[in-house]
Amino acid sequence: MTNEGAHLPDKGGTDAIGAASTDRRKIVLAGGFAIGAAALGGWTALRRPRTDPRAVELTRQADLLMKSGLPGSTRQATSNLEMAVEIDPTYADGWGYLALMYRHAMNGYAAGERRNLTVMMDSAASRALKLDPDQADARLAKALERPFYRDWNASEARLRRIVRDHPDHWYANAQLALLLMDVGRANEALAFRERVIAIDTKIPVAWSLLALNRLQANRLHEADMALEHAHAQWPNHPALWLTRYRVLLETGRPLEASQFVRSRASRPDGFGDEMVASMAAEADAIADGGQRARASAVSQVRRRLTEAEVAGDAAPMLAMLGEPARALAVAAAYFLGGTVESRQWPAPDQWTARSTAMLFFPSFLQLAGMPQYRDLLARSGLDDYWQRSGSQPDFRRS
Repeated sequence: MTNEGAHLPDKGGTDAIGAASTDRRKIVLAGGFAIGAAALGGWTALRRPRTDPRAVELTRQADLLMKSGLPGSTRQATSNLEMAVEIDPTYADGWGYLALMYRHAMNGYAAGERRNLTVMMDSAASRALKLDPDQADARLAKALERPFYRDWNASEARLRRIVRDHPDHWYANAQLALLLMDVGRANEALAFRERVIAIDTKIPVAWSLLALNRLQANRLHEADMALEHAHAQWPNHPALWLTRYRVLLETGRPLEASQFVRSRASRPDGFGDEMVASMAAEADAIADGGQRARASAVSQVRRRLTEAEVAGDAAPMLAMLGEPARALAVAAAYFLGGTVESRQWPAPDQWTARSTAMLFFPSFLQLAGMPQYRDLLARSGLDDYWQRSGSQPDFRRS
C-alpha cells in the first residue's frame, strides 16, 4: 500500500498503510539469457490476471477507515480486506494490507489474543509474499510480529530496512518513530514522524503523535501548533482531544486542561460526563496543589489501577500529582511485573506490548535523578539497548 503501484485510487499522491508496492525484483543476466528472460517476463505479465475492481475498492475503503483512527474503524477495515481477498485471492496488496491490519489490531489485545492474531497475520503475509516477494505491507507486518519491548535493537534494524526499501510507506515511518520514542530518542524520531505527515496530511492520529513526539523532544510550541492545525480539520477527534489534555498537563497548564475537557464544544461523542469530571478533577488537583485536593485525586487514580494496561495513563498522572515513588512503583510493575494495589500484575512475556515512551515525557523526566528511575532503565533493558546500539536518550545528551 505505498504509492508506488497506484492500485488504490483517490490518494492524492500519498500512500496507504500498504497501498500497492513496486515490484523491486531485479534479474541480472547476460547475453541471450537476458533476452530470453525478458521475453518470458513479458509473456508472464500478459498472463497475470487483472485485479478484481471490487477488491481494489474494498481495499481503498479499508485504507480510509484505518487512517480515520475512529472507534470501530479497525474492525470494519479488517472485514473489508477479508472480503477483498475472498473476491480476488490473487490480490497481493489485499493480502498484505490484511496482514498489516491484523498486526495493527494486536495493539488492543492481551498477550494470548496477540498470539492467535499472529497466526492469522502470518497466513495473510505468506499469501502476499508468495504473490509478490517484496510486498511492503506483508514485510512490515512480519517485521512487527514481536512487540518492541525488549526487542528494540532487532525491531529497529528490521524497520530501518523496510523504510530504506519503501521510503514512502507511511506506516513504516510511523512505527520507526514510535520505536525511537520508546527508547528516548525523540529528536531522531521526528524526522520519521514528519515524513508521515509529508506523505499524507489527512491522518488525524499522525498529527496527535506528532504533537506527542514534539512534546517528548521538548519542542513545546511546535506541539501546540500541530494540535491547532489538526483541531481545525478534526475538531472532535478522540485521539486529538486526549492528546491535547495530555500536552496541557505535561507542559504545566493544568487549569487550561481542566477548562478544555469541561467544554462541550470539542468533546468527542461517547465521552461521558463521569469520565470528563474525573479528568477535570485530576487537572484541578494538580493546579490547586493543596493536600486535600491531591489526596482525593490520587485515590481516584489508584482506583483505576485494576490492570497493567492503565499504567501508561496512571503513572504519569501520579508523578504530576506529587507521588513520585508511587508513580515509579506502578511503572516498575508495568514493565517488570509486581503487586499494585493488592493486585498482581504479571511480568510481560515476548508477546506483551509495553511502551516505554512515558519514561521520557516531562512528568517522568523530573524523576530521572531518583535511584528507582535509574534502576528501571537498567532492569527494563533500556540501558542494554543504548549500549548495544551505540546511542543515547535525549535527556542524557542535554
